[in-house]
This record gives sequence, structure tokens and C-alpha cells, in this order.
Amino acid sequence: MVKVKSRNLFYKKIKVAFGSCSYGEILYLCALSKPMIVLLINLNLKVYMFNFRRLLSLIIVTFFVSVCSQSAELTHVKGVHAVGVRGGIGTKSDYDVGLTYSYYFNSKTALLLEADYERAKFGMSDFSGVVLVSPGVVYSVWNPAVWFYMNLSVGASVGYDNWRCDIVDEEVSGMVYGANVGYSLEFFPSSRISCLLKAQQYLLFGNDDQYLKPLFSVGVRYNFHK
Repeated sequence: MVKVKSRNLFYKKIKVAFGSCSYGEILYLCALSKPMIVLLINLNLKVYMFNFRRLLSLIIVTFFVSVCSQSAELTHVKGVHAVGVRGGIGTKSDYDVGLTYSYYFNSKTALLLEADYERAKFGMSDFSGVVLVSPGVVYSVWNPAVWFYMNLSVGASVGYDNWRCDIVDEEVSGMVYGANVGYSLEFFPSSRISCLLKAQQYLLFGNDDQYLKPLFSVGVRYNFHK
């Protein structure tokens, strides 16, 4: 009988110290460490500091953040493939559309393959790079968070372009080749989807000419393991 009264008195003291906690929550806290609860009562701490519901919410939030972080870490790893589409413009181009493919050798380095079609107009001349294929390598230079990467790329380019001048009714077409460098910002809203903002500069030769061709593009990619 004395033990029962002593136990009920102990629960009442906890009830005073922890306010809105139910007896079930109090029993849970007591099971953790009775000496610790006694110490908290003696220090007269407020209920909201050790509220069971808030503690449970914190554990749930921490769990989901951990799961999301682990999922995001599955992106830039060896063996990941990424396929995507992009669209953009140059300094004078009407539009540029393209397909992209990447294969990651490790968390920083990946094989890159891009194929683009561009349509442009320079004064009275029309220009269209029917197909421009650019194999290369991309390297991640900065990764401050699992969902954000800053990348540099370098590659070769080969394709076919066509020039037509309406004034003199002349048309020239042929193969072109050259090199390109690029800089991109990559965001991962999920472990499988990434969005890219990219700026590139091409230097192309052939077709009785040589010229610089800038490209600013926005793209989306799907990442997967085979």
C-alpha cells in the first residue's frame, strides 16, 4: 500500500512538471530513466521542453530527412545512367533542341553525349545545324549539398550545317567539326530527376568557314541504374 501511494505521488509530481502529458506518455518517460525524470522535476523544467509529441515529431522529421538524403546520394555514383532533353538559344539563333546522355564513372566524372538541332538567322542568311553530335566528359567541381552540383564539361563536336542567302540565292552545306566547353548548374528535386542550366561555347570549322557558336540551355534528365 505504501509503495502504491509512493508511486502515485511520483506520477503526480511528474504530472505537475510535465503539464499536458498523459499517464501513458509519463510511463514512457519513466521507463527511459527514473533518475533522469527525478532530476528534471527538481530542476522544475517546463513541459514543452520534453513534450512527448514534439519529441516524436522531431524523430519522424529526422527520419524522413535522412531517407531523402540517402536517396539523393544515389545520383552521382558509378554505374548511373542519365537521359534527358533540353532546349535553348544562342546569341542569334531562333531555337536549339537536343538530347543528352550521361554515364557516371564515379561521383565526379561522367561520359557525356549530346545531340542538337539548331535553327538561326543572320541578317538575310538562314543557318541550320541539322545535327551536331558532341561526345565529351563532364566533371563535378562543387557539390555543397546532395541535391546540387556545379559541373564543367569539355568535348568534341561533329555535324552538318547548311547556309542559305536569299539575296544572292546561294546555298552552302557540308560537314563541320570542332570542340566545345560548358558550365552547368544541376539540381535534383528527387533522386531520379535532375534539372540543368547550362552555358556552352562551340568552336567549329569546316564548310569553308570557322565560327564560334554559344548556347544557353535548360534541360531535364532521368537518372537510373541498369
